[in-house]
Amino acid sequence: MPDEKKEIERKIAALPFDLRRQYVTSDYTNGLMLIKIDREMDETEYIVLLEEIKDVLDYVEMPGDVIFVPAGMDVVGSQIEEIMGKDKVQSTLLSLVLVIILLFLALRSFMGIILALLPVLLAIIFAMGTMGLLQIPETFLTIMIATLLLGLGIDYSIHFITRYKEERERGEKLEDALRITSSTVGVSIALTTITTILGFLALMTVTLIPVQDFSKVASIGLIFCMIFVPVIISVGLLFHERVIRRALSFFSWRT
Repeated sequence: MPDEKKEIERKIAALPFDLRRQYVTSDYTNGLMLIKIDREMDETEYIVLLEEIKDVLDYVEMPGDVIFVPAGMDVVGSQIEEIMGKDKVQSTLLSLVLVIILLFLALRSFMGIILALLPVLLAIIFAMGTMGLLQIPETFLTIMIATLLLGLGIDYSIHFITRYKEERERGEKLEDALRITSSTVGVSIALTTITTILGFLALMTVTLIPVQDFSKVASIGLIFCMIFVPVIISVGLLFHERVIRRALSFFSWRT
């Protein structure tokens, strides 16, 4: 590679036009350098390779004002995932705060907020764990699963708790209120989950692998929400009514 920029331009100009325009612009301000790799690389290895190339270029004397910028769809995808990864925690926390505010306005109960959030958070954790178990890579789509499940799962929790409170206000006993709620809202949650999962599974027909992975993880997360919401909320309500309230009543009576 010549040291002088004009010498580089002269050598490029000597190339046939059809070949030259594939790699450099007409004013020689931008050029394309291809680096071929003789084997397949995963995302982590690719990022490491890019960093190594950048380190090497830092020690190379560039002619004139020449700079090297990595390009290509892999680079774009890597940059998108890096940006989304940084924003993932922020967006999840923001959605969690908004959900807690709405739960407080809807339920007016600290215990209700805990019972509504707990099964959804567990569903998110289990979905992420299953994602790792199935070796599904994290992409710009799958990192939105937490926010997605938080929005869908909380809807299940609010319906279940609200129906339980209505039954209790009608004078139903604890066990009867839970039985009625489970047989009505529980069935509705199951049917809603099935129809929503079928909608997500339709994405399996898309040829893009990240979209298929998103479909799988979203469906798994919804199944966990469907199971955890009625079970954990019912157990939580039983524990609250039979243990916590009785304990508080006992201590207040002793006092």
